[in-house]
Amino acid sequence: MKIDQEEFNRKAQHIIDTVVKPQVEHYENVKTQGLIRKHNEKLKNDPWHVKLRRWWKFQRWILICKILFIYETNIFRKKK
Repeated sequence: MKIDQEEFNRKAQHIIDTVVKPQVEHYENVKTQGLIRKHNEKLKNDPWHVKLRRWWKFQRWILICKILFIYETNIFRKKK
């Protein structure tokens, strides 16, 4: 009894595509969602002063982004 190598590879690839890859993708998605959920719970339980500091850092980052955008678009430079 001889095994046809091409047919064996085709069936193996079919099994990988239909069974293994979806299971791996599902596991990765569940793991990622679990990590995000844990991180959000951790952030939610922080004291008020930590949340306030995080908010100020975020506001500072937004301000820097706005300044860099204005500088890069040359709004204040004289046009010739």
